Amino acid sequence: MVSADRNAPRPATSLPHRFGFWIKPALLIVSLLLTGLAIETTMRVVGVKPQTATVLSTYFEFDAQTGWRGKPHAASRFATTNFDVFISHDADGFRSCGYERPIADDAGAEHRVVWILGDSGTWGWGVDDGRTYVDLLNRMSTDGTRYRNLGHCGFSSLQEYLLLKDLFGRGRKPHEVVVLYCGNDLAENIDGVDQRPPRAYFHVAGDAVELRNHPTHKAGWGLSTWLKNHSLAWNHAHFYATRLKQRMKDEKMRTTPPTPTAARGPQQAESRQFMKSTSSQLSEHATAEQLTALRYVYRQMNELCRAHGVKLYVVNDGPPVVPAVCDEAGIAWFDLSRRWSEYYASPQATEAWCFPTDPHFNELGHRLIAEGMHGELARLRSAASNDTAAKPEASAK
Repeated sequence: MVSADRNAPRPATSLPHRFGFWIKPALLIVSLLLTGLAIETTMRVVGVKPQTATVLSTYFEFDAQTGWRGKPHAASRFATTNFDVFISHDADGFRSCGYERPIADDAGAEHRVVWILGDSGTWGWGVDDGRTYVDLLNRMSTDGTRYRNLGHCGFSSLQEYLLLKDLFGRGRKPHEVVVLYCGNDLAENIDGVDQRPPRAYFHVAGDAVELRNHPTHKAGWGLSTWLKNHSLAWNHAHFYATRLKQRMKDEKMRTTPPTPTAARGPQQAESRQFMKSTSSQLSEHATAEQLTALRYVYRQMNELCRAHGVKLYVVNDGPPVVPAVCDEAGIAWFDLSRRWSEYYASPQATEAWCFPTDPHFNELGHRLIAEGMHGELARLRSAASNDTAAKPEASAK
């Protein structure tokens, strides 16, 4: 029996055989990349517009106090299938609004200066420069009053308060502050789960309210955000995947009895009726924790304004919870529901005041808000002036 020579050279293993396990996955990945590149190139050549836009990374930057804040001089086209507009910020990082003087001048201004706070609806999502309701208020002003747009996309009531506190602390202040309340603030004030990007929130236990995640730690926008901003193919894929997920969630909600501890509502507007009912749906499902947080932040905001000699107004966009909260805190408020009712009763009500598949106010919505706000602010100022004039007379008697 002849034994094999262990030192004899072994036959060479071919490269495909040695790496055979990895060839098919590698080929699949390369094929997917090439297919994606081809789709991306075709979409750009044809001129396809993005389905969604990630404005936070375009117009905003990290801020430890508020989570994010507007980039100074940010200016860019903002296009989706619902709109194609140009949006810019001023030198202080706030939305351009027809009043471009530095915010540092507001405290010493001889004319009345009004800061308007809110979320993307106030910032002017999908509305061209010069056509937001803050722009329109500046053009409607006949007494020299100037309005500054301090709206920030995605802001909660808590973030609006923190922005005010930071600006007041740096010596900036107006004569009046107007806050446009939106129903989604209820959930966002206590949302410690959706932290993309991170922001401060309230933790509520009974009547105790604790501020958490403040100052806010810095975090990147994430790969998905970068891809949505730079890839049309990913942008569209993300849009339809999110829309499918939302429809499945809405379907589940329709087949599940509502509970008092869930603040839920559809995220896509399919009709004007959705816009009319969204706020009431949000308020109907308001939890005790959400209402406690809203009461707390509005009290804090009012006390902050009073300490700096600033008048605070809250504009209610429908939910019935706001008037009661404002009355408790001693805050002057007015309701836009009258303006919406007037519009729906008019012959022009055939035109929707939100985008077809996006619940944000369009140009018509901003015009209606400006008209309603202009009249209500004039009424409240007149009432406050009459009260002030009546006090000395009562004292003299």
